[in-house]
Amino acid sequence: MSELFGIDYVATASKEIGTLNQMVLTNTGDGFSGRTLAREAQLTAAFHAGVGDFNNDGNEDLFLWQNFFALPIKTPRLDAGRGLLMIWRWERKLQAHNR
Repeated sequence: MSELFGIDYVATASKEIGTLNQMVLTNTGDGFSGRTLAREAQLTAAFHAGVGDFNNDGNEDLFLWQNFFALPIKTPRLDAGRGLLMIWRWERKLQAHNR
């Protein structure tokens, strides 16, 4: 890898990820804490996470854009999602919001 990215690549700090689940990472000040998102968020790939207070309760919520069609011929589209709004609940977790 250092041949591709230069000598500084070897000295770069890194973390290893051991899951393919979609997660939210929270900065704890001395690292990151990861939480797996709800089952509904795992149904298809998400390519953008919009963060905002969607229900005006003072907590940041999450909206996932979930469809992707720019794939090679004969590769199924990643179109199982409709977009997913996840509301931050008082028990300190994101919950899928279905309407």
